[in-house]
Amino acid sequence: MNLKKVYSIVFRIGFVLTSMILVPAFGICKGSSSIDSIKAVLAKPIEEDSIRFELLSELAIAFESINIDSALYYYNQSFNLAKSHKWFKEMGHVSINRSFAYHYELHSDTSITLIKRAVFYYKKSDYVKGQVNAYYTLGTFWSNFEQFDSAIYYLQEARQLGELLNDTFYLNRIYNNLGLMYQYVGLYDLSIEYTIKAIELKEKIKSGDVEKSYLNLGLSYGSNGLHEHSLHYYRLAQKIIIQKQDTPTLALITKNIGNAKRAQQDFDSAQYYYDEAYNLYQILDDSNSMSRVYLSLSGMAIEQREYRKALNYGESALLIFPQQNSNIRLQIGIYIGLAKAQSQLAENGNQKYWKDVLTNAEKALSLATSTGLKVYEQDALELLFKSEKAIGNYIQAVAYAQAYNEVSDSLRITERIKSLTEQQVRFDTEKKEIQLQSLNRENKLKTQSLEKSEEIRSKQQLIIWILTIGLMLVLGLVLLVVNLYKKRTNNAKILQQQNELIHAQKEEKEILLKEIHHRVKNNLQVVIALLELQDNALKDNQFSEAVTMSQNRIRSMAMIHELLYKNSDVGNLDFKKYISKLLEQVLSSYANNRLFTYSIKIQENIHFDLDTAIPLGLIVTELFTNAVKYAVGINGKTEVELSFTEKNGAYTLEMKDNGQGLPEGFDLKNSKSLGMRLIHSLSKQVGGEVSYQFCEGAVFSIKFTPYTNDN
Repeated sequence: MNLKKVYSIVFRIGFVLTSMILVPAFGICKGSSSIDSIKAVLAKPIEEDSIRFELLSELAIAFESINIDSALYYYNQSFNLAKSHKWFKEMGHVSINRSFAYHYELHSDTSITLIKRAVFYYKKSDYVKGQVNAYYTLGTFWSNFEQFDSAIYYLQEARQLGELLNDTFYLNRIYNNLGLMYQYVGLYDLSIEYTIKAIELKEKIKSGDVEKSYLNLGLSYGSNGLHEHSLHYYRLAQKIIIQKQDTPTLALITKNIGNAKRAQQDFDSAQYYYDEAYNLYQILDDSNSMSRVYLSLSGMAIEQREYRKALNYGESALLIFPQQNSNIRLQIGIYIGLAKAQSQLAENGNQKYWKDVLTNAEKALSLATSTGLKVYEQDALELLFKSEKAIGNYIQAVAYAQAYNEVSDSLRITERIKSLTEQQVRFDTEKKEIQLQSLNRENKLKTQSLEKSEEIRSKQQLIIWILTIGLMLVLGLVLLVVNLYKKRTNNAKILQQQNELIHAQKEEKEILLKEIHHRVKNNLQVVIALLELQDNALKDNQFSEAVTMSQNRIRSMAMIHELLYKNSDVGNLDFKKYISKLLEQVLSSYANNRLFTYSIKIQENIHFDLDTAIPLGLIVTELFTNAVKYAVGINGKTEVELSFTEKNGAYTLEMKDNGQGLPEGFDLKNSKSLGMRLIHSLSKQVGGEVSYQFCEGAVFSIKFTPYTNDN
């Protein structure tokens, strides 16, 4: 029953407004007459059915807060009476009011069906204002059910008709709700667009709640990374809220200002606003929001690398988190925040925290999976993979890695659908606005025509003939101009459609290429994990060495796909950036205690495609690995220099170390070493040849000119 009461309170205001809008002629007011007096009037013979309909409707409304079954009984009687007279407008009124009654009882399917019937009846009676209200109510109901796509659809229907009527009462609310819905689904540009429309209209009609739209606009700008714009609108809302002494909204705005300051890396200011928000929520005794502030403070502490403080904030959030009427999304966020702080502490030497990471991440995963919150599910799986790997449970770690990849792929598909949805929504919106403008112009022309008709009739016959002849001449000229214009317009449309198709195909190709690179990288990561698992199982030093070499080779290829996935140009790789990361990765694979230094000299703006980058990456991996393992100078230090230059389309890769070099008489081309054979073969693959000389250390040079693809 508690949930029903909540719904009743939430929708009561909306119901009163709806009653006032839909049946203004009836004079219905719940306090205007008692139930007994209405029944007494109904018991007497009533000649006019219209009066009987009014009384039945008033009685149904009066019963809603007392006995819902009685309310529905009188609604049905009033509906049947209207139906017998084919009063379609009144049938629509009753259907709307019945839908609210069912909504209070949580019969969502029935309430939606009744509103759709109301739309049908209003269309039958050509009552456009009723249609606006019905579509707006449908959008509101669907948003309460968190079916945001359906909510947007019906709010857009309401918007079209509201703009046709220029009904500022509804447009004010429709624009505001559309801004919220687009924010919920992540279409922030559209959210900003409609929220600005709501603000402009609210300011024009001097609406008393413009600060709510300022707050929504600030949220949308913040989600889009425009934090200065976000802060501007938060400040505007803050001034109004302070005057109204609206403490709950003031607390929310204060916390959001803290979020914006944190995003700008102004941590001192963020701390101040978070503290202020917490104090306000403490006055309101709002445990959910107090927990949310602690969670924000925990996240900010992690960003500042103060992991112990982050853990303390997370534990405080969990401690005051309410057990009744709690927010599931917030609960998951707290578990994720705790696990992240504990993970950082574990990585910095406190290994005991890995078990706590597992516990909190598993709780978060369970809740996220049951509620379908994919982003939180992804975060939980990543933490579980890291902790299981650190503990040594490699089989479970690989399982979590595969699950993470599946969720990650699912989220990327969702983002792609969102992008396509946004384009489609914009297209549909623009199309409907053009149709609306055309309809307005047509109505305007009809009005002007009617106004002029009386004047035309009063003119003399001679003038009519002159006008008729002139009209025929003008009509011929207009037809000629129209034909020329149509041909030109059609050609322009065809050209525009072709350009749009080419652009869309190009974007689709780039998205697919990014998908492929990401999937290849993920699969290579799984192979690396499986090799590590096998290595741990066998415990053989010689095998471990081979596994490490194989993992480095695979990582060099995986890194290419990862960089191409993140790159705006999916076909070309920044070679200097790639080699720098590659050498760091290879060096980290060997626990070598001796002193080791290396330097890189690579020209800027050198880019290669996959066919060239992969062989070069493998060559560098082999040469650098040999230097790490075997090259030791006289002073006991290892020094490696890697240079890469280009001149007139020809490239030279050279790696030099200060070690003892290859044995005398070593045949580079006919070597039985797998690494040397691989270097020799890969050099040919890029169109070059490897050479070796000893000059105060081993010097390997590869000069090559990449093959070009003329296709």
